[in-house]
Amino acid sequence: MNYYIIPKNKFKINIEIQLKKEEIKPYLSHSLIFYLKDVYKQLFKIEQKDNDNEIGLEFINKIINPYEFIHSNVPGTQLSVSKVKPDCNIFFELLEILQLFNINEILALKKKISIAHLTPNYSSTNYLLNFLREDFDDNIFCEDFDYDKLLNIFILNKFNYNLDLIICEFKSNDYIFFKNYIKNLLLIFSIIIKYQSNNGTFIIKIDNIFYKPIVDILFILTSLYEKVYIVRPTICNITRGERYIICKNFNSTSLNETNLLNQLETKIIKLLLEKNLDEEYINIFSILNNDIPYYFLNKLEESNAVIGQQQLESFDQIINIFKNKNREEKIENLKRNHIQKCIQWCEKNQIPHNKFIDQINIFLNYKTKDIDDEIKNDE
Repeated sequence: MNYYIIPKNKFKINIEIQLKKEEIKPYLSHSLIFYLKDVYKQLFKIEQKDNDNEIGLEFINKIINPYEFIHSNVPGTQLSVSKVKPDCNIFFELLEILQLFNINEILALKKKISIAHLTPNYSSTNYLLNFLREDFDDNIFCEDFDYDKLLNIFILNKFNYNLDLIICEFKSNDYIFFKNYIKNLLLIFSIIIKYQSNNGTFIIKIDNIFYKPIVDILFILTSLYEKVYIVRPTICNITRGERYIICKNFNSTSLNETNLLNQLETKIIKLLLEKNLDEEYINIFSILNNDIPYYFLNKLEESNAVIGQQQLESFDQIINIFKNKNREEKIENLKRNHIQKCIQWCEKNQIPHNKFIDQINIFLNYKTKDIDDEIKNDE
């Protein structure tokens, strides 16, 4: 697992949102963006060239991802490595995070807490928290991250609870369409300011940190929480830039010190309610008027560089597999190695797992039911 402590911010926050009718440009990691675009072009050409090949990019993507089979079915079987079968892989990612940062132990200090699951995969995140806190009678709020619905629940109306734990993840398309991404971040930031409990915890899944508005929001978060981390769990998909922001120990007194409550109402919420923000060519270029310190930017660049290098190496591996004449043998070896990694991860995290026979070959015409029966009989 890769994680980075983001430096604490003690500067006075000055929110000044800039809107422009032009395409937003990257603020960080320009060389990484260049190499990622280049490798995407190569992958697109391969996909077009090998369109009729049985072994497509999607299949190779799964094979080269070391921890894919913890949750996904192993090719040639109807079983994943983990016997615990949530709807989404976020269950396992959060399990790593909660254990690494002792978040469950901190939450256990309270007999009853309020938790908001604001994610399309709330069934999996709620499953995990129920799994860890089965003896507690918590207030649970689960909702898909629908911008308009959450705006109505938390901003246009008053929510009933202060929240000890907020878990947030956007819909897949919202990470791709940048304006939606930033609007969602501003909305969840507003929810934090209004409803996060003192000493509360906030966890959000984000993508690459390339643009100024994302940097600005991270900068504000470091003024509100005692500790803020960028974390990439071991089992995250190695081809993606996904990572989590972990914010621990919310300091409610800092809201008055930074004048954030007033700025929230007069600048951010006012913007969220304006309909002209939905116009096609208007983009949010910046949120803060503060100068961001170099040491802060360097820490973000470091996380981008390490995670980006992992992405580039995984894409190179995909390209090499397609070019390899013995690709089937290469894929089979990767699959075997990655099954073992998944088993080791499950054992380390005390997750019950299935056993797999060495003879499984994903390129042979096994009867899947026979393999599954053999696996179960071997247990």
